[in-house]
Amino acid sequence: MRVGIRVASLPVTAVGQLRSDKSWAAIADAVATGRWLREEGARLSDELYELIGRPETAPVKPRAVALRRAVFTGRRLGSRLWNPEIRAVLPEELAARIDAWDRRYRERDAIVADLPDLMAGELAEVNRLLRETLRAPAFQYGLVTGSPDLFEELTKWLGGPRDAQPSRQTLLRLTKYLLRVVTKTSPYSTFTISGMTGVVPGHDAVRFTGDFEWKSVVELNIWLVRRLAVAAVRHPALRATQVLRPNPSLVADGDTLTFLAGGPAAALVRLRRSPALEESLRHLQEHPGATFTGLCRHLREIDPKLDEREVAQYVAKLADAGVLNALPPYAEQDEDHLATLAAWLGGGGAPELDHLAGEARRLHADLLDYAGLADPAQRRERNRVIVGRLGGMLEAADRVSGLPDGEPLPRKNLFHENAVFLSPVAELGRDAWEPVLADLHALRPVLGMFDPGRPARLALTRVFTATYGEGGTAPWLDFYQTINRLIGGGHKASIGGVDGATARALCNGPSTTPPDVWRALPFAREQSELTDTVGKAIRFRPADPDGVVRLSPAELDALTRPYGQSVADPLTCYVQLVESEGPLRIVLNTVSVGVGRGHTRLARMLRRAGARGYDEPAVAEEAPDGSLLVESGAGFDSNLNLRTPGTRYELDYPFTAPGRPEAYRIPVNDLLVAHDSGTDALTLRSRRLGRPLRPVHGGLMAEMWLPPPLRHLIEIFGAPPTLMHASLPLFLPRDHDPRELGLRVLPRLEVGRIVLSRRCWAFPAKEMPLRAKGESDAGYWLRLAEWFAEQDMPERFYVRVVAVSHTTWRPDLKSRKPMYVDVAMWYSIALLERAIADPGDLVIVTEALPDLDAAPRYGAAGHVTELTVEVGGEEDR
Repeated sequence: MRVGIRVASLPVTAVGQLRSDKSWAAIADAVATGRWLREEGARLSDELYELIGRPETAPVKPRAVALRRAVFTGRRLGSRLWNPEIRAVLPEELAARIDAWDRRYRERDAIVADLPDLMAGELAEVNRLLRETLRAPAFQYGLVTGSPDLFEELTKWLGGPRDAQPSRQTLLRLTKYLLRVVTKTSPYSTFTISGMTGVVPGHDAVRFTGDFEWKSVVELNIWLVRRLAVAAVRHPALRATQVLRPNPSLVADGDTLTFLAGGPAAALVRLRRSPALEESLRHLQEHPGATFTGLCRHLREIDPKLDEREVAQYVAKLADAGVLNALPPYAEQDEDHLATLAAWLGGGGAPELDHLAGEARRLHADLLDYAGLADPAQRRERNRVIVGRLGGMLEAADRVSGLPDGEPLPRKNLFHENAVFLSPVAELGRDAWEPVLADLHALRPVLGMFDPGRPARLALTRVFTATYGEGGTAPWLDFYQTINRLIGGGHKASIGGVDGATARALCNGPSTTPPDVWRALPFAREQSELTDTVGKAIRFRPADPDGVVRLSPAELDALTRPYGQSVADPLTCYVQLVESEGPLRIVLNTVSVGVGRGHTRLARMLRRAGARGYDEPAVAEEAPDGSLLVESGAGFDSNLNLRTPGTRYELDYPFTAPGRPEAYRIPVNDLLVAHDSGTDALTLRSRRLGRPLRPVHGGLMAEMWLPPPLRHLIEIFGAPPTLMHASLPLFLPRDHDPRELGLRVLPRLEVGRIVLSRRCWAFPAKEMPLRAKGESDAGYWLRLAEWFAEQDMPERFYVRVVAVSHTTWRPDLKSRKPMYVDVAMWYSIALLERAIADPGDLVIVTEALPDLDAAPRYGAAGHVTELTVEVGGEEDR
């Protein structure tokens, strides 16, 4: 059992103090009074109706009718409607109740009239507290890199007169950042501190050690490292020493060679074979580590008549085409990419390269010093120095390359900072967690139903058997070409009953396809109907008196296991503790699949920080079914993919520098696809090893950003990297667009000790009150509060807004990220209003569970905490 921990760097009090408690109490009083006025008004209206037709009320009948309408519609009672003359004809008890109704109406009017001034006074104090809170170094450190412009605005505010106020827009942006820092545990900069917990014998669910010491680890964005290396290597002195190798996807096909090209699309390329090309490939295959100069020399030794310049141009052309891959001067998982780059540049022996190497060393020193700077202003200044130095280095590298200027310098995220604990901040009692682990294992069948790659696997099995026969075998690259040709043909192309348009949609997955289109697709339809059936069986079960639907693990198993889609792979479960007087309970946020996923990235950070008291994740060899686990060790231009090894075997992917020994590398051209007639499923195999393979994605970069061929290998032949994401409630009905169904409420769902899904509300924005033209802040706040109360929504929740322009729920949408809302905090209400741009937007509200007030305490303060629990494969149950 391995458990990581993520702790928000700022305490929950930083948000709690921004509540306008007096204003909210007044609003709550007005809402409650308004509800009483409506309910009592309806009862009074009924009784007045019975009296109006009687003879004794005839003299005042028109005014009595107007009185009845007024109490029913909730209008103020003036002297014309409520006076001694009318009162005299009514029963005393009824008159007393109308008196009470009129009195409470006037009291509510007074509350509403006073609300703007009360609100303004409290906001002045809120702004003062906000200003002091934002002085926290951990907040400012993250703002320096996350939003430099906003950091400048904050600096002006903090350095200005005490009564100075920034613009409303700046206040809201700062509040939004603060809400994110306090309530979320995304490991960005110093906003969140990550580490590993200790696991010890005992029944205490969690014991916090009191050791809150942390350190920042700073890394240059590896996209920039590659950008510098790619430009500099065109210098003759560096190109001469560049190591070349055959593209590991290269497959001979008659008189042509087929391979995967570079770039985001990773297109399939066919190149005609020639004697010179064949000799180049043979030489590199037989002489690992051969350089650009070495290959040129070899070709000229075979034919001395060849011109040296023309040979160099020919080899360069092969490298540019991708049939030969040039290895970068650093390892993919280098401990220090920038230091290695500087040493490589310094070995070129040319003045312009010496200059670049010196700048790289100075940049390295800047980054090392950055993490130790305590003053946010010093960090901002150092950030400017780093930006300027990087800009100059890229310009110098482009001059060295002799090519036009490359991609411009990004505005932010030039380097990444991660805060990590230097020793375990918490210890978990194994005895307390064992029942929870058993309940997490019990979720495997239901999680398997949400495997996004299953429909594509079924469809491609039909394509394979129609092309290669049942029980057939084919090189993976050949099969991949078949799929690409099918997709390229669109609706007009068909193999095995699967047309190209369907294949494209299925391979892209449900996150890029509108729900109604996805559900209509062959193969996806079956999964959607199955999910609907099980979802209804679960969601429509009778709820307990507290509104929660509860199932035992055995009941869930009986509903889901018959469908045979259980996930056997190791899981990483992102969970939070739920306050409970009894046994340990957790709420499940996200489930990812793969050995050590997330923990291997953390292990790298801890090692670089010099942390102590933790064990690095073990390197796995086999999957539960006996397949060899294999991952790509490439960074793919994302620091989220920098990590310690998770599997013994490595997929040798084109344009990357594999780090495992040769015996543990599996090149892409070694991959075979086989059809198992017994299970009617496709398997991936290694031709050299004669073993089945199970590809996994060990990095933290979203799988949709992986090169398409690698993503295909993982999703069709491996484990789906993500099975459940907190951004979309489990079993949210997908048979219709939620925007078309009005407001829909889903109860909280618990399985054993696990909250599997929080209570949520989904509705089009038009269902929620939108501000009327000219309406005041106080008036709008009150109307929203009344609506929240009518829907029985809690005071605190998370909200996600999907713009009407987005027909799909894609993982890369910023709108999928939840925003914390406390309805007693005006600024969060204002942010909610800003988030909704169109009445057609989809709004998903989710209860805030656990409540911020129940956040684990580290010393005197509570901090939002998330645990990443590694649950072994199904064979470990």
